[in-house]
Amino acid sequence: YDNGRLIAVIPFVAKVMDSCANSRIFRPPNPWTMLVLGLLAELHPMPDLKLTIKFEVEVLCKNLNKDLKDIKPSSLFKGRQVVKDGNTDWTSRGGGAGPPPLLPSPLPSPSLATLSSLPPCLVLSGLTLGCGVLGGCSRAGCAEAAASSA
Repeated sequence: YDNGRLIAVIPFVAKVMDSCANSRIFRPPNPWTMLVLGLLAELHPMPDLKLTIKFEVEVLCKNLNKDLKDIKPSSLFKGRQVVKDGNTDWTSRGGGAGPPPLLPSPLPSPSLATLSSLPPCLVLSGLTLGCGVLGGCSRAGCAEAAASSA
């Protein structure tokens, strides 16, 4: 909850709890099962909680044939403050749009000196590996480029 790991823990817990529906011992109203469901029921209505976490709780309740409204929420998180900035469990609201998405860095453009040293057929095709890739070329420069890249 404090460290931003609910995004990984809640799906795991939900998957384990799914098997409780088929268990003679652990299906609701087992006290242990109801305690875990109560904890999840407390998390579910929290504002700014990621929708994927809320969805996992809803799907688990459906699989266990329990209505989320009928589960008594625990009070474990009552009064606890969580830092939502940079925490992956919470959506950011307000002024900022959050951290920028991670994009791959662009490939460096070849310099004019590099392009001028290549045979014309390689420059036009956009390949820099030599014409051996294209099946060979009769030009002397292409044969050298293909031999040097091999």
